[in-house]
Amino acid sequence: MADENSDQDRNFRNSLIVAASDGSGTIRLVADKTTKRLLVDVPTVTVAGGAADGAAVSGNPVLIAGSDGTNARTLNVTTTGNLLIGTGAAGADDSTNTVSFIRSSGSVLGVGPYWFDGSTWDRARGDSANGLLVNLGGSSNPSIDSFTQAAINLTTGANQVLVSSSASKQIWVYGIVYTCSVAGTVSFQDEDDTAITGIMDHAANSGLSHPASGNFAMPIWKLATNKDLEVDVVTANIDGWLDYSIVSV
Repeated sequence: MADENSDQDRNFRNSLIVAASDGSGTIRLVADKTTKRLLVDVPTVTVAGGAADGAAVSGNPVLIAGSDGTNARTLNVTTTGNLLIGTGAAGADDSTNTVSFIRSSGSVLGVGPYWFDGSTWDRARGDSANGLLVNLGGSSNPSIDSFTQAAINLTTGANQVLVSSSASKQIWVYGIVYTCSVAGTVSFQDEDDTAITGIMDHAANSGLSHPASGNFAMPIWKLATNKDLEVDVVTANIDGWLDYSIVSV
């Protein structure tokens, strides 16, 4: 009886379909007539496991990799084994839309917030004591010299000064409350008689109530620079309070 292994070896050798070289050995695709199978004969390929920590890469170690959409790319780590995400670079205003914002230091991942101004990116402003500086729009970061709640105790009269201003200052009013002792009219204006309100009619013991605004950048009244706030009161006495700030401009 013929040796089965010898027959298969002979079939293996005599039925070569295609052969190719990878530079280190020949890879062959053959037909086995006895088993009616296609067999692939490949040289021995050694795949190494993970190298020792900090050792130079040699041989064929198993590495973690990803794809850039076309080619395979190994992932980079620091000398302490921490994964590098993005590139370590100093932040700057007006960065392009393709900049990488993630920064890594040791085992702590820090993300620097940037805002898009329509064409480029800018770093968000803030400080270690107060955190993020929030821009409220308009005069979003006014320089408030003082904030005051002042009592209103006025009798009938014209051009009565409620708040005095000074050079390079503005009066911003955030809230006002008052009532009239009897029926009368009240109107507010600046020292040049530029109207802030119309002439408001009030019945006896009625008045005006506008709670203080919760936004320093959005007062209910904003006077021009270096202009006093005045009030005209006809017939009645008025009593109440006024919330205002003196603002540098």
